[in-house]
Amino acid sequence: MKFAYRYGMFLIAMVIFAIAVTVFSTGVGAQDEGWQIVRADYGFRSQRNDVTDILKDLIGRGGVNGRVAVNNQTMGGDPAVGKDKTLRIFARNKRGEEREFNFNEGGFVEVRLFNIRRDDWDDRPANYGGRDQEDWNGLRIIRAYYG
Repeated sequence: MKFAYRYGMFLIAMVIFAIAVTVFSTGVGAQDEGWQIVRADYGFRSQRNDVTDILKDLIGRGGVNGRVAVNNQTMGGDPAVGKDKTLRIFARNKRGEEREFNFNEGGFVEVRLFNIRRDDWDDRPANYGGRDQEDWNGLRIIRAYYG
């Protein structure tokens, strides 16, 4: 009787483990399937602003509750006053497939759709070219005043 009980508990534990592996591996796989932002613009017809860096920064920070609002405040201004604007995101996945995402003004972008690499946040190298580690260009600031 003890053997059958232990064997039954072992089988139940294995089933629970298999379910957990299946559930959690799907989430990890979904992260790899995200889209990499190539370019983004916001506006109406030909009156558009490039918002690639702004959008990457907002998505990289996780947005608010996992979403980024599409409006004039978050997109850096109003490129077409009085018009219904759209956010166009041109993205590429790991398989090299390209896709255009469109979001209307007043809508939200789900952060989980996109992957942002830390080195994509701005134009500078990851450690600013090592300038903070040595005397770059022979310039050393001894004292500075502002105001």
